[in-house]
Amino acid sequence: MKKALILFIIVVISSLNLSYAQAGYDWGENKPDAKQRWQYLNFLVDQEQYNQAVTPLSWLIENTPQLHEDLYKLGTKVYQKVEQTEVNKAYKVALQDTVLWLFDQRIKYFGKEAYVLNRKGLVAYRYLSRRREFTDTLYALYSKIYELNKEKMYNSCAYSYMSATCDKKKFGGLGNEEVLIAYEHAVSVFEFNIQAETNPKKKESLQKKKNKLDAKLVQCADLSCDYVIEKWGKSELIAKQKLVYNVLRANKCTNSTTYLEIAGKILEAEPSAAGYNELGSEQLAVKKYQSAIGYFEKAISLSDDNDFTAALLLKIANSYSSFNKSKSREYANKVIASGLLKKKAHTLIGNLYMASYDQCKVDDDIAQRAIFIAAYNEYSLAGNTKKMIEVKKNFSSKEEIFIQNKNVGDEVTVGCWINKTVKLMTRD
Repeated sequence: MKKALILFIIVVISSLNLSYAQAGYDWGENKPDAKQRWQYLNFLVDQEQYNQAVTPLSWLIENTPQLHEDLYKLGTKVYQKVEQTEVNKAYKVALQDTVLWLFDQRIKYFGKEAYVLNRKGLVAYRYLSRRREFTDTLYALYSKIYELNKEKMYNSCAYSYMSATCDKKKFGGLGNEEVLIAYEHAVSVFEFNIQAETNPKKKESLQKKKNKLDAKLVQCADLSCDYVIEKWGKSELIAKQKLVYNVLRANKCTNSTTYLEIAGKILEAEPSAAGYNELGSEQLAVKKYQSAIGYFEKAISLSDDNDFTAALLLKIANSYSSFNKSKSREYANKVIASGLLKKKAHTLIGNLYMASYDQCKVDDDIAQRAIFIAAYNEYSLAGNTKKMIEVKKNFSSKEEIFIQNKNVGDEVTVGCWINKTVKLMTRD
């Protein structure tokens, strides 16, 4: 067994000899020793033995700092893995500092500052944000990452940029204007990626993350709805319109005329199913049903995703349920026809029937209670057992149908807008 293992290691090291004995590697003054430690480091990393990898890694960083860019790629990986499992707080901090230092060394020897700082930004805020003395350092770092990368800044870094900015403002280092500049930079990153994303679910996820950025702005800056409307409400620049839209939305000022006007302008300039859906959902939340329906319909016209379209149709059905039950059922049936969200759509129709009891009054008690059977049938199609049990309590009794000379299974027509024929059932 030991011989087999030794043979395996020899084969691995031999193959590494071929792959690493190439141009671009600076082995320093002690080439054989450096190559051997490099090969061993790679072997340990391949085996995920990160704690053991620290020893050859440290030697190489000290003795061959210009060996290759891969040294720093491996180095950050090793120290990050070790840091994740370390429980000793002091050593954990030292490991974090080493990771950040390795990013700086990589830039020092191999350049690519924009790219490497972007990578550094993925961990820097997590490592340093609780250390008050690094507040200015973090703000400067993320400001520089944006300056060098613009929209290519990672989404995570963009959010950390805003967080670092808010931290600096909290301790008296920045005013509202600087916060707004950082916000505009950070939000431009998300908007660029939202625009470029073709997967509807990923696009929606990005939109949710951007919304968190909007909320952070409102928490961080002293911005009222009146302030942003007065300052940028009349701007024709799309970037400023988006800023007003985002702040008003985050401040829950979505009922204002300015908000709807600006939202409409933005969507005219950059129409998107996700944008219209968001606006429609906001209108639905404040019970502006007709307005919500209009936005949902526009979203459907731009959607090429069946799941998303079915969800929009269901939202329209829910919007109509408050003032036009027939239309609500029509759209719920469209959802059912799509083969998606059938349980929710059938349950909605059942609820519509239940809510129509007083609206659809008739003198015949058996026919009147047949409304509950129509609702029961919809709940049954939905597989909604709880609703079925509840509604069945409202059926006529055996005695009641006997007195009216009827039998279980007889057909009864439910009139009014429901206009359904059901088979008579009893509650007992």
